[in-house]
Amino acid sequence: MSTRGLPSFRLLMLCLALSLGACDTGEKGDSDSPPKQDKADTQTTQPAQAQLDDRWQAHLASFPSGVISARAPLVVRFNHPVVAADKLDQPVSGVAQLVPDVPAEIRFTAEDRLEIRPSEPLPAGENLTLMLHAQGLNGVDEKLPTAEFPLQVMRQQLSLTVQSLLPADDGEEMVLTGSLETRDLAEAKAVEKSLRASQDNQTLPVSWEHDKAGLRHGFTVSGIRRGDRASQVTLGWDGSPLGVENQGERHYNVPAVAAFEVTNVRAVNYPKPHVEVNFSEALQGSQNLNGLVTLNGKAPRLEVDGSRLRVYPQDDKEENVALVIDAGLRSASHGRLSETLEKTITLMMTKPGVRFAGKGTILPDGKQLSVPFEAVGIRSVKVQAFRVFDDNIGRYLQGSELDEGDMDTRTGRYLWQKTLQLPANGDGWQRYHLDLTELMAKHPNGLVHLTLTIDGDDITYTCPDNALTRETTLPDNYEGPGQEQEQPDRLADYYRDAGYLSWYEQDNPCSDSYYRYNDLASSTRAFLASNLGLIAKRGQDDTLHVVATTLDNNQPAAEVVVKAYNYQQQQVGMGLTDEEGMASLKLDGTPFYLQAVKDRDTGFLKVARNRALPTNQFNTGGQTVRDGLKGFFYGERDVWRPGDDIHLTFILEDKNEVLPDDHPLTLDWFDPRGNKVKSYTLDQPVGDFYAFTLSTAEDAHTGNWRAVARLGQRYFDTPVRVEAIKPNRLKIDLELPEQLPANEAMQVGLFTQWLNGATAANLKADVKVRVAATTTRFDGLNAYHFDDSSRALSSEPFTAFEAHVDGQGKASFPLTIPVEQTPGMLRATLTTRVFENSADYSTQIRSVPVYPFKHWAGMQVPQGSGWGGALSRDGKHPIDLISVNSKGKPVDGRPLDITVYEIDWRWWWDRSGDDLSNFISDPNTKVVTQAQLTTDAQGRGQWTLDGNNYGWGRHLIRVCDRQE
Repeated sequence: MSTRGLPSFRLLMLCLALSLGACDTGEKGDSDSPPKQDKADTQTTQPAQAQLDDRWQAHLASFPSGVISARAPLVVRFNHPVVAADKLDQPVSGVAQLVPDVPAEIRFTAEDRLEIRPSEPLPAGENLTLMLHAQGLNGVDEKLPTAEFPLQVMRQQLSLTVQSLLPADDGEEMVLTGSLETRDLAEAKAVEKSLRASQDNQTLPVSWEHDKAGLRHGFTVSGIRRGDRASQVTLGWDGSPLGVENQGERHYNVPAVAAFEVTNVRAVNYPKPHVEVNFSEALQGSQNLNGLVTLNGKAPRLEVDGSRLRVYPQDDKEENVALVIDAGLRSASHGRLSETLEKTITLMMTKPGVRFAGKGTILPDGKQLSVPFEAVGIRSVKVQAFRVFDDNIGRYLQGSELDEGDMDTRTGRYLWQKTLQLPANGDGWQRYHLDLTELMAKHPNGLVHLTLTIDGDDITYTCPDNALTRETTLPDNYEGPGQEQEQPDRLADYYRDAGYLSWYEQDNPCSDSYYRYNDLASSTRAFLASNLGLIAKRGQDDTLHVVATTLDNNQPAAEVVVKAYNYQQQQVGMGLTDEEGMASLKLDGTPFYLQAVKDRDTGFLKVARNRALPTNQFNTGGQTVRDGLKGFFYGERDVWRPGDDIHLTFILEDKNEVLPDDHPLTLDWFDPRGNKVKSYTLDQPVGDFYAFTLSTAEDAHTGNWRAVARLGQRYFDTPVRVEAIKPNRLKIDLELPEQLPANEAMQVGLFTQWLNGATAANLKADVKVRVAATTTRFDGLNAYHFDDSSRALSSEPFTAFEAHVDGQGKASFPLTIPVEQTPGMLRATLTTRVFENSADYSTQIRSVPVYPFKHWAGMQVPQGSGWGGALSRDGKHPIDLISVNSKGKPVDGRPLDITVYEIDWRWWWDRSGDDLSNFISDPNTKVVTQAQLTTDAQGRGQWTLDGNNYGWGRHLIRVCDRQE
């Protein structure tokens, strides 16, 4: 099967730690209570944030705050480069420090990124202060006071989840699986020391599988014996190796050899809510289960998987279900349960939530301005409005984006909070519209932030009485530094709100923590009422090309005044659009944002370089031309021997006539060690051709010499190969097609003769073939990914031909390129040798592409808005698919299978390869989504990845052509 296009993507992680008492798959563990921390441990008081000097805000994009990991590095990001490129990845001093003093390595990993890496794990619960100094930072006033960031190291916490107790293959032993989750990064050895397993006072072996994030640690207890009598397995944990005061034990019954019993029952919420029942023996697959298993008295959908039974309710809205398994249920060995099982299990139901729909920010002219949003499980929603003042939009853009909901409260004020009642409109996520006509009429050119939020008064979710007490109120306006409330009032606000809200309850709709920390409980979007659409394009010069359009009729907007401002909000360019809506701005600096004004209509566009749209769908190859000068070197051959004269010509192109006709050109001649051997100067070229005759000594060093042409401050260089080589004396011609198929025999012809033209008769020859994988590319489709990273090519060099040519110097042989698993296109390198009678030989090396498939499937994953291009979880992302033949031409009607797998998360320091070659065949690989589609008449298709259906972390998309 041809499989192509497997880029891995990351879904933006909105929370930075796993929840205590819940595993990351969303599955509930066994019925026993999980281990819990003391209240003092689970409710960490965050340090109060010190007031940051307003001038620092203009330079900082993000910085550590609140509770931090004991092991992860501290990262400070700046809004602009603060260090030269040659200072990267080198230890620096005097820029930052931790107080109390903690040994740490401080270095810049990017021009705008500073990392502080403590040498040892930070003490849990300790209060620290990160001190950031302005001295030594480019573009930062050295007179700025030291910025202080109070921090607290998070306390390590532990959670145990048991997933299954199942029989081993031989049936005489059982295997128990589960996981330990930690709140913070944990060393594998310390985790393994914290858990022990025993049976009848004998220690059982425990094997571990640690995820890359260091937060989830899966374990398997093997060697559990089934004797003549029932016994127990004891799981004991002691958090001391992790610095956690948490100890306890759990006991699990192990049935006797002849007994058929239920060993575990748990609720699983992924991919659909269901109940999983484990048995001590495999179930009889041929038995009729109708009437033997019921949920709430109804016949559920059942799946039998060996000794597992999955029970799916008919109604997904049922939260508490009564499971009944009749004693007549039989095992594969015809055993029966000793008694009927009756148990009540709690399944997850839809949690209340609200979110804006789509991604639009600009609201064009219209009789009615409305914004769509979606809600589930609520009867009302609270709407908060915040206005960014017109003359503060430039300052707002310094740290925020027009299309994001990050609010800078220093640039505006809150307007109001209103409660909007929602009509009953069915189950699941429902769409509504928010009328903004009146609001935007009052603020026609202003930027308005709207926040949709809910609390306990708005939900239809059933919770115990008095479980929810937190009320949503309009936040206070920022009144400037030095205007904070007195200390007692601020502490009262803290304890009234977040002080006693546990982050670990963020997924529980019956806890106030859900409405403080869960992303479903609020959604913020910025809106700008404007009828002007702007597109800007900038090349390598100081000209910015702008296109303005009226959004209501999609016509060019003429006579629009366009102004360009730099980061400091100073005007660096201005222009007026013509009848085509186009304007060219001559810039006097680096633009940061544009302001377009026509009559009473105003539009904005942020043009910082990191906001540029991706150009990977276009051919942007080539070299940048500086000062209008181009240069090219030409030699009469590719390689010279020591002592040869080297005739090298430099061709200059000066279309703009920057240089005078008699401007001299200097050529410096360097040996392979970088030593300058000689300089040549020529001021009388032939047209634009500068001819030089270079020389080397007969005992000169071999290797890559270098010729550097200098024209003022412009440099052009080229390598020149000088090798002590023995030339071929035989001409070799291997007749190969332009491309080779895989696993098919192709007849190849070989011809050889002496270079003087004489016939090379009856000489020995051989052809060796080496196959290597190469990136699959087709012209015009550079944005698509065609390679399958889950496959690894296993190929050894082989001899395709070894015999004598005939009396005319000719030979013919069949060539087959054997391929089993290949990630994509291949390249075969054929090395042909023809031996003289003296045993000397001449060599020819040919390289030709190998096409293992006749049809190829490719995909294009959009660039995400998160760190490192991660895709957000609150959006829908279109994945473009294409099917082409070996010539790169689209093919219609090709059936494509799409599969999404979940991959373990890798932290930033994990620079190793993904090693996905064994990933698909791994029985523990989790398939998240499967879909099928057929390409249209243009050979294309599109599949939408809904971020809401995936957890944070890395995933793998695999597309297969079913017919290939």
